[in-house]
Amino acid sequence: MKQLEQRAAAYCRKVAKKLPFSGERKRAYLENLRNDVLGYLSSHPWANADELAEQFGTPEAIAVAFVSEMSYAEINERFRARNRVVHLVLLALGFSLLALVGMIIYLIIRNQQDMDGHFIVTAAKHAAGRWFL
Repeated sequence: MKQLEQRAAAYCRKVAKKLPFSGERKRAYLENLRNDVLGYLSSHPWANADELAEQFGTPEAIAVAFVSEMSYAEINERFRARNRVVHLVLLALGFSLLALVGMIIYLIIRNQQDMDGHFIVTAAKHAAGRWFL
């Protein structure tokens, strides 16, 4: 029985990768599919992945069916939510970059003020042991 569950889970993972959205609806859909696949495998334990695809559909076809069951308003809301996340991430990256550039400029100005126009020249030791100025 464990082998049948593993084969059902493998098929459902392939389907899950093709489904475009996440959430409770997707989890429930995949759980129902997994139960259906387990039921089929219990009566046809010799079925391979091709037979499962023939019986239930390819992962791509299942993804199309999943999306076709959704309303246009729900699909648009999912895309808007995804766009909001992308915009927030880009905004956070922009502020981080701006803070980094500001910090670098501050450090450059601070370093120039600390030097007060003076450079400290020290003797450098050559690899052979000689001192150079």
